[in-house]
Amino acid sequence: MRSIFWQCLIFSLCSVTAGCDFLRPNSEDLLKLGWAKQPKCPKEPTPLYCYETLGRTVCHSAPLDNQNRLSGYYGPKP
Repeated sequence: MRSIFWQCLIFSLCSVTAGCDFLRPNSEDLLKLGWAKQPKCPKEPTPLYCYETLGRTVCHSAPLDNQNRLSGYYGPKP
């Protein structure tokens, strides 16, 4: 008798919480309602230049002279 009560209780709680997903606002709703504000001036990410070294990859904010070790970059072409 007790186990049936707990099974019904767990089932009803799972049913109720599964049905509450539509109440969760998305990011567009939050912006429309004024809960979350976008930054006024988004910052540009800083350039990043990564070079292969003997043991690992090392990244710098400015390009180095040795371009033959360049493994990847984000920003203006060096």
